[in-house]
Amino acid sequence: MPRQKRTSYMLCHGLRFTEKPRLQIINYLKATGLRLGLLINFGHYPKIENERFVL
Repeated sequence: MPRQKRTSYMLCHGLRFTEKPRLQIINYLKATGLRLGLLINFGHYPKIENERFVL
């Protein structure tokens, strides 16, 4: 069975987006060499809030 390669990183939060999770996902992308990251907030009622990061 061939090994799968990760192509993106996802970070989930349950509170409001602040600068800290944004910086955290950018640092994760730089450290892993991945180019696509998703920041998802499931605590934003009534629908989810998301941001997409591309390096």
